[in-house]
Amino acid sequence: MEQLTKELQAYQRRLEAQNEALRKSKLALAEAREALKDRIRERTRELEATNRQLKEIVREKIQMADSLSISETRYRSLVESTDDFIYLLNEEGAYLFMNNRTRSYYNLLPKEVPGRYYSEFHAKKQTAVFMERLKQVFERGTSIRQEHQQNGRYFLRTLSPVKNKDGTVRSVTVVSKEITEETRLHADLSKINEQLWEEQSRRIMLSRRLINLLEEDRRRIAGDLHDQVGQRLTSLKLNLEQVHSEIRDQNGPLCAKIDEAIGKTSHVLNDIKNISRELRPAILDSFGLVRSLSRLLKELEQKGIRTHFFQKGVPERFDPEKELALYRIAQEAIQNIMKHANASEIHVNLVKEKDNICLSVEDNGIGFTPRIVNQVAEKGPLGLLIMRERAFQLKGELTLESAAGRGTHLSVEIPLQNI
Repeated sequence: MEQLTKELQAYQRRLEAQNEALRKSKLALAEAREALKDRIRERTRELEATNRQLKEIVREKIQMADSLSISETRYRSLVESTDDFIYLLNEEGAYLFMNNRTRSYYNLLPKEVPGRYYSEFHAKKQTAVFMERLKQVFERGTSIRQEHQQNGRYFLRTLSPVKNKDGTVRSVTVVSKEITEETRLHADLSKINEQLWEEQSRRIMLSRRLINLLEEDRRRIAGDLHDQVGQRLTSLKLNLEQVHSEIRDQNGPLCAKIDEAIGKTSHVLNDIKNISRELRPAILDSFGLVRSLSRLLKELEQKGIRTHFFQKGVPERFDPEKELALYRIAQEAIQNIMKHANASEIHVNLVKEKDNICLSVEDNGIGFTPRIVNQVAEKGPLGLLIMRERAFQLKGELTLESAAGRGTHLSVEIPLQNI
């Protein structure tokens, strides 16, 4: 048992470190995700603003021929100063205009743009996909947004119609904003999330193994106490009783000592029986959770603790793993009350609510402050950590509430059916 305790304490420290690393990783992930969302929203707003301004300029250019020079100046000022790729296409995919960013990328002079086609600068497959999108904009008269990749770089491309007065589409404006950094950040975040998920899976596996090892050890120790120590003590008691019977009338002082030894042996046998029952309650296997908790509380009554047990709607038998987990949680909570709470009264409620089983254990002991509640919840004793793990393994949730002088309330809720 001492070796097991050391191993459990070492595991607790590793678990705390893993939990802290997991918490920091989740925090970093959340912050990075929010930063990514903010940057995408900002970039989207910029793109939408650019689109609105560009459409307005193009519309003015068509509708106000007498203001062509002014519109041209505004148009040039806007599109030539941006780092985005902006170009204008007709229905055949011929370039009507390229901004400075686009021309620089393709190493073209302004006079070399007319007569060039999208297909000249893109692979056949990419051209086919793009021309299908272009066709949709001309036919539907609505914008289309898509992500695409080119030469290892990622872009968010928006195709917007430029319409005549009668509503027909005259040409299509394309604004392509590079999002390579955002895409790679998203990929990194996805990888981190995958790693966290794997770590969580390993943690769940280790926790389940720890709990299984605890139960196996309890079952083994209970069996050893009953089958070996208990039988030997029973044999010793019978031998003492036989010796007592043989010398009863010959040696009074010796008989008294033998009587005392027989009494102590009976007490030890009774203690072994109680310990074996606590380690592995046979009543739980035979009769289920409700009767097991009822018996556990009756034993407390014999120790002078007032108990109140309320149950409603709980099936007589359900998943043995869940029965055992709830029993162990209640047992551990009661042991903590007996050790630390200085309580005189304990309330245990076991209720079925919708598809969940809800267990609560409450005492009228000394309690503790909210600050200590947080410390206990995060870095509490191994028993509390194991209680939390039992609930977590079954897709449940355990909460602990307390206040100085007002006792402690522990509750756990787990789904009745497997999820």
